[in-house]
Amino acid sequence: MSSLIHSISNLYPCTDCRTDFKESVKRSPPEPHTSNKQTLQVYLCERHNEVNRKLNKEQFECDPKLLDERWRTGVKGCDGGGLHPE
Repeated sequence: MSSLIHSISNLYPCTDCRTDFKESVKRSPPEPHTSNKQTLQVYLCERHNEVNRKLNKEQFECDPKLLDERWRTGVKGCDGGGLHPE
């Protein structure tokens, strides 16, 4: 999984996104976060929130229980609910 994340950082067609993701992976390497499903989910959520902050979009709650529910049942679009406790 770690190799996949590093590879993705080389595959983004947008130069700015590619550079930004590479820097993110350098700051927070995936290696300690790929040992199980929960730590990987939190890691990916945190990377997603980095982008949302830059775009002034709402950030998602990175609680493993909420992430599991969201990714198991899905939501419509990135802006959809499912991660925000009521």
